[in-house]
Amino acid sequence: MNPLRIEPFKNLRRRLEILYGNSQVDEETYRQVRDWATPVESLFVFGTKANNLETILQTLRTQREEEENLGDLFEINPEVQGKLLLVPEYEETELMLIDSNRNHRHPLNPEDKELVREFLEIDDRVLVCMFDANPRVLAKLKSDLDVLVRAEPDERKIGIPEVVLKRLLGYFSTKFYQASSFRELNREEDIIHFRHIRISRSQLNSIREKIERVKAYRDRERLRRELFNKRDRGEITDEEFDREYSKLPKKEETTRDLIIRYLATHYYIPIVLTQQETIDYIMHVIKTESEREFIDELSEKLDNNPHLFDCDWWMFSKIDETLDKVYIPYYSENSSRIAKFKPDFIFWFRKGCKYLILFLDPKGTEHAANYRKIDGYSKLFEENGEPKVFTYEDECGKMEVRVMLRFWNKSLHGVPDAYLIYYVADLDRLAEEVKRLLS
Repeated sequence: MNPLRIEPFKNLRRRLEILYGNSQVDEETYRQVRDWATPVESLFVFGTKANNLETILQTLRTQREEEENLGDLFEINPEVQGKLLLVPEYEETELMLIDSNRNHRHPLNPEDKELVREFLEIDDRVLVCMFDANPRVLAKLKSDLDVLVRAEPDERKIGIPEVVLKRLLGYFSTKFYQASSFRELNREEDIIHFRHIRISRSQLNSIREKIERVKAYRDRERLRRELFNKRDRGEITDEEFDREYSKLPKKEETTRDLIIRYLATHYYIPIVLTQQETIDYIMHVIKTESEREFIDELSEKLDNNPHLFDCDWWMFSKIDETLDKVYIPYYSENSSRIAKFKPDFIFWFRKGCKYLILFLDPKGTEHAANYRKIDGYSKLFEENGEPKVFTYEDECGKMEVRVMLRFWNKSLHGVPDAYLIYYVADLDRLAEEVKRLLS
């Protein structure tokens, strides 16, 4: 038997889902290849020698056992207590893709298109029964096939009209969503990835103690005062004072590859950032360079200006693409369906009876997929180019709630003018936008 190594991308020897969860594959690439990669990764190994098979199985068991869950070392920030963290809820509308004003022409191999054209000559009643089709979608396909479907010679030929028509009906019957309401964040379901941070057992000892020390940073000021009081009362010598002072919790600890940091307004503490994207021995931490750069800049800005955001309080959290359930629905042309856009971060701001949810995504400017996500956000949360005003019942009565989306990037080169407003490269400018929406 020969060993098989899964390598969906050159020099990336993990399964696609793991690479995507580790942010080693971007979302657009993941969407494009996931349907093709999964069957290849589902390997059936046959062998004639039981001992060889047992060796393979034992190796797989050992690899699984080498990982440890660090979830118990992270906790929800005590500062969250008493703060209302809202997330949007969505519901399907009756508006379908067939009704959209946007150009959503479906690509088909020219031969498949002609097969469908002939098949659509069948009586409507028969087709509705055959495919459980929406009569309105079926009628539109019959009358406007050339408008709705474009012939693409490079598209894979299917050759079975029933299969092709079923796909077209499903595609154009896709329903859009609307933001229906807001609810409090469910701590057991919505943002949970920090409970699933895993690390190779061989790396465990180098990080566990550091995480505990950084987590204790919130008590540093109390511990520092106690230490000064002990010295002032003569309970400890100056030498003992210096020794104990050096042991006080630090805001940040590092290993060769990791940064463990305390952020007073982050949903859970501490956060873990890798110092390079290729690290594969730890999962569900911040690895992408753009995310690390944003966190570094935010940390530095807050050190210099703790009151950066002019509001009563604010919190924020990382969102994990694979495990968390906070998202914005949008139409994805790559998958021809309504997809879930999970920005990298969510911020919550409150000032009096005004409330703002900010979705922020540190990403490049070159992908058209970003613009489709912006379109999806705008349909849900904007009106005349400004965030819609929703209401939420609380002690204010009807509190005003707005939702804003921004992509973070230092260079705005190549961004179409229509989308420039959704990109931000400066935290002071972002703070001004927040202030305006809360005023």
